[in-house]
Amino acid sequence: MRDCKQTRRGRVRFYTCGQPDEMGADGNVRAYLGSKEIGSLKWRRGSRKLIVENIKVNPGGQREGIGTAMYELVLQMACDYKLQMASGTERSVFGESFWKKQVNKKRARCAISNSDKSPNYWGGPLNDLEERIAIENPNEYGEPDYDRAAKEMKKLEVPKPRRGSEGFYWPCRQYVVKKGQCRQDGSLKGVRSKCRYGRYTRGPRKGLCRTRPRR
Repeated sequence: MRDCKQTRRGRVRFYTCGQPDEMGADGNVRAYLGSKEIGSLKWRRGSRKLIVENIKVNPGGQREGIGTAMYELVLQMACDYKLQMASGTERSVFGESFWKKQVNKKRARCAISNSDKSPNYWGGPLNDLEERIAIENPNEYGEPDYDRAAKEMKKLEVPKPRRGSEGFYWPCRQYVVKKGQCRQDGSLKGVRSKCRYGRYTRGPRKGLCRTRPRR
């Protein structure tokens, strides 16, 4: 990709495109396994913030640290430009889970609360999760329904959006990474203390969470 910086972690290649050198600048980070794109996010520069929006990781690549790696690349860029990395105002269940765990690790904080309960849930209730179930476990689940998706959500320990008078919402409108994180190692790893199926112990994915049970 032209005008993009390439980074490799194991077998996954990441391309960071664009520079936040002026207000309104935008760009993206894309992750590839071979020739297949398995993850992407978009970012834009706001006032003293580098805002992450529309992060997506293909169902087959979730729980492997790919999303965290893309966040880290944006954080590195934000630190280089003396900006704070911030969440978008709309988030999926997986995005909210990531940011809440960063808050629990004292790496981030809620900068703007959603006191008026404005809808800021990205996607219909459980749509992201239902899609993940349908693609990853078609033989086990068949056509997923709401109850099965809800049970899967409980296993994953991801947060549920709250229901307001105008739609589903998260209590925090926007999170930011604390400024001190730039003085640390810049890592956002370790946000998940347990892996549902354990971790890989060898190979290019060593240390990452397994996506399926051992056979």
